[in-house]
Amino acid sequence: MINRLSFAQLFLFLFVAPTAFGQLNPSSALLLNQESEEAARQSGIDSGRYTVRPNSNKSSLDKETKGVTGASQKQKSNLDIADPRSSATNGAGPLKAMNESKTDLSANADRSGLKDQLLEELLLKLKKSEIELENLSNSKNHLDQNLDDIQFERRAHLLEIDVAPAFVYTDSNSDYSFRRYHTSGSALSIGTNVWLTPQFAIHGDYLGTLNGSVNDSSSSNRESSVQQIWLNLGIRNRHFFGSSSTAPSMIFGLDYYEYQFQVPTDANFRERLQSTGLTLSFSGDIPVNARRAWTIGASITPKIIHTESSTGVEFQSGGAADANSIGVMLGGRYQFDSSHGIFFNLCQIVERDLFSGDSSKEDPLTSANATGVSVTQSFTIFRIGYTWGNR
Repeated sequence: MINRLSFAQLFLFLFVAPTAFGQLNPSSALLLNQESEEAARQSGIDSGRYTVRPNSNKSSLDKETKGVTGASQKQKSNLDIADPRSSATNGAGPLKAMNESKTDLSANADRSGLKDQLLEELLLKLKKSEIELENLSNSKNHLDQNLDDIQFERRAHLLEIDVAPAFVYTDSNSDYSFRRYHTSGSALSIGTNVWLTPQFAIHGDYLGTLNGSVNDSSSSNRESSVQQIWLNLGIRNRHFFGSSSTAPSMIFGLDYYEYQFQVPTDANFRERLQSTGLTLSFSGDIPVNARRAWTIGASITPKIIHTESSTGVEFQSGGAADANSIGVMLGGRYQFDSSHGIFFNLCQIVERDLFSGDSSKEDPLTSANATGVSVTQSFTIFRIGYTWGNR
């Protein structure tokens, strides 16, 4: 019995076992995990008699499997990046992102270009509007100026008349007592210009005191009435520095000038006086606006014929007198329209008379005749009145 079993075992070991082991796959799950040992024991094989050695091929196989798997995944990743069709199909590829970015840039560029174009058109319209506004403003100013020229223009006047109340103060200073006095009083001034052309006119003006008195005694307070008269008659030449109503102007005049100092014929200490000559005058009109203007003026009478006429007393201050006068004026004007306005001015006129020889009568204060009598007469005249012009 023992020999039969031994023979049977030997037969299985020699012939059957090699065939069975040869048919086994080294990568089989029976050899790759621990359950294979228990399966062998259940199959009737005494596994206690055999020791299963670790299979070195398993570790190599695992490494190779992992390598192949990693390479496949890397290649797949590379294929996903490189294949544009795959990216286009999936909708998340770099090329699509680039295309979308390019599209966004193009859209932004188009929007920026449209914005610049709209901004340029807006600036152009704004510039045109500013130009139109400036033209309208210039037109308005031109229209206003034309209206002012029509409403306040004075150069088209044919006739101008000035009427003004006035106040006059006269001071006569001399070393000869018959010619030393002062007086003051109200006056009336009337002036006219007849313009034959806008540049040339015939001029006349009159100024006469309405009341006044002068001391008529060397030893008492006796007063005598006195009237003073200034008369100018001549021509005017006018020049404008522009065509608008606010253009400055200058007027040059040449007048026959006469001044009279009249006292009663029975005056005991004063004589009647008269001064005549040719006066050269200049006046300027400086508008502030269409309504208001400043006026300035000056005059000179280089040679005056001065005479003394007897009254209740008779005397001569000396021989022929060397006489002349100068004057200055400052004033203003306000126009209500082209025909009506008001004006004011302040004038100062100084006449100097220097006599030759001795006086014909003793000075009652010195009881002697005066020699080389000098007389300086100052006239201060203030006017405020009304001016009217007719076209």
